[in-house]
Amino acid sequence: MVEDIVVREMLPGGKTTAGYFTLLNHSDQSVTLTKVTSDLSGKVEIHEHVMTQGMMKMQQVKQGIVIKPHQRVTFEPGGYHLMIFKDAKKIKKGMDFKLKLHLSNNQTVNGSGKV
Repeated sequence: MVEDIVVREMLPGGKTTAGYFTLLNHSDQSVTLTKVTSDLSGKVEIHEHVMTQGMMKMQQVKQGIVIKPHQRVTFEPGGYHLMIFKDAKKIKKGMDFKLKLHLSNNQTVNGSGKV
């Protein structure tokens, strides 16, 4: 189940924006979030902020994110987040959008929101 989906409006001249949500695992098995797709853009990546040699750094999460049974993972500023890259259309306030979260057990979780 996915909750609290938020995507920020793309700033003028910007090439990316960020997305946030909470993913809940109600099952008795761990699952891994492997990728996210959206009708906002053909390119959406999972990113995280990490401290490296005393510096905060943003990096892509390529191995996915494990959600343990009956736990939740929150995507929020300063932690896990989506990087949504500019496509043919500009992401503007008020736009409706859909997200599809792809899990390691071949299931998907669908969500929607408004920028």
